[in-house]
Amino acid sequence: QNKDPLYELVVLDHGMYRRLEPNFRRLYCQLWESLLLRDHNLGRRTAISLGVSAEDYEVLSLIFTFRSPKHKQKMGTRMTKEQRKELREKFKHVTHADVNSFMKRLPRDLLFVSRTSNIVRSLNKSLGGTTRGRFKTMGESAVRGLTLENSKLLEESINERKHEAICQGAYRINLPVASEIDPPHKPISEIIEVFRLRFYLEVIDRIMLVFGYR
Repeated sequence: QNKDPLYELVVLDHGMYRRLEPNFRRLYCQLWESLLLRDHNLGRRTAISLGVSAEDYEVLSLIFTFRSPKHKQKMGTRMTKEQRKELREKFKHVTHADVNSFMKRLPRDLLFVSRTSNIVRSLNKSLGGTTRGRFKTMGESAVRGLTLENSKLLEESINERKHEAICQGAYRINLPVASEIDPPHKPISEIIEVFRLRFYLEVIDRIMLVFGYR
């Protein structure tokens, strides 16, 4: 109980930490790109590379975006009643055992980021953010991540910081990884990919609204 209004003890629970493998990081970026650009062929190939079946791509879409990859309404909006009814009909025979089996098939990294994604979604909603805004941010981060390579220069920078931490006798869990070190200049490929994503989301959404896909 806080008897002194000038002081308050706040305990922060950091939860779990997991360092993602570089190959998984790129595949996860690719998964988000395929979901937002509705590139189903890329999505199915990415699902296979992540260690799940191509058919599970639809389930991954439901986990991360709460909608089927073939939805035709504006990005960030809720599914229609007809779409929800169709999904319930499609998965009506799925049991708890089937769900547990699917979760066990997921790579540990993918399971971890799915939980993290739910936390981000909840915080975004609590802070007044929109689903569309969250998708746009995730998409732009994904296409930027696909342009980022683990170059020799970045690896040398990481090793230098690790060596510095060891020499100082510091125990740190937040050592930098390649994806956390910004290159001095943004590559032109990153600028192009971010523009392509923004253009797609804005133009395709408007076309869908014109043709009545809501």
